[in-house]
Amino acid sequence: KNAIVKEYKDNSLLFRNQGKVRDDLNLWRQAATLYPNDYQCLEGLANALLSAAISNGFTDEERESAKSEGIAVCNRILDDCTNDAIRSRILQTLTYLYRISGNEKMAVETAQKAPDLYCSCNILLEGAYNRDNPLHAQIQQANDTSYIQLLHQDILFADRKTTEDKIRACRALL
Repeated sequence: KNAIVKEYKDNSLLFRNQGKVRDDLNLWRQAATLYPNDYQCLEGLANALLSAAISNGFTDEERESAKSEGIAVCNRILDDCTNDAIRSRILQTLTYLYRISGNEKMAVETAQKAPDLYCSCNILLEGAYNRDNPLHAQIQQANDTSYIQLLHQDILFADRKTTEDKIRACRALL
């Protein structure tokens, strides 16, 4: 099963890199059907639904449906899953789904349940390893990548009103 789930993740990465949001969504629907109690598959489905909800490649009706289904999948994961890493990531997905659904109150409540940025596993591991340990450098590099991804998400989801605002945000990312 782990090898199959890894294959789903690898294929999902390819689809996302190619901008194939619908293919990615279909992939994770298939995975969640095959493994309905696997939280990695459900997480993949929730993230694919979020992507569908913001994609111009879907009709308004499909985007609204993706939002509702995504919220339901996220809440199911939060109700049942005990893996802290998955739960933390799902809080992020659910926050964005609530926000784009126009439910700011629930978006804020959900965001407030997430761990503080400075108490994340990533930052704690960087401080836990001695600097001469090769794993320290690997953790630092992974954290740098995570910071860039976090900034990318900010640019992607932020409501910047002007092109100049978007350009400033992209320059800040670089």
